Amino acid sequence: MKKNLEILFRKSIELGDENYTDEQIEVKWIGNPPACATDIENAENRLGIKLPNDYIEMITIANGFPTCSNSVEPSFQKVQEIDYYRNYEYNVIDTWKELGELDEVINELEMAIMIAGFEEEQQFLIIPPKSENEKWKYWKFALWIPGEEEYQQLNDYFEGVIRFLTNQIQENGT
Repeated sequence: MKKNLEILFRKSIELGDENYTDEQIEVKWIGNPPACATDIENAENRLGIKLPNDYIEMITIANGFPTCSNSVEPSFQKVQEIDYYRNYEYNVIDTWKELGELDEVINELEMAIMIAGFEEEQQFLIIPPKSENEKWKYWKFALWIPGEEEYQQLNDYFEGVIRFLTNQIQENGT
């Protein structure tokens, strides 16, 4: 995870789409300081859930970081700020309910925890398993995406963003 975050941050700075500080550019690190065990425990108690291991690994490396690519990717929040999607985007869930379609997606959104994209056009959600036999789900979700983009784990998402940034850098000749 740390290696992927290092690559992601370096490529984000190289692309130059965002306004990073001189210090971030110099150290090639745009992440916030790591979360401590107390921050994680407080968030888990507040949400009433045990967070997935890969998310905990990420926030103990970088407790959130800004968008990486001209606002196409969401900014990751500090663990102290994460909350259920329904507490921030209840109007989206209510609208989908009124349409009477996609009940499974609505159920997932009601359980989802938003870890990235507060007040942005796209979000990144983690969805707890419904049973012991299931795994956490990882979704990039935006109203402009037809449906959700699902990932097997958090690192898969970061690897996809790294590929996207690499392509953008090559296209821009930077």
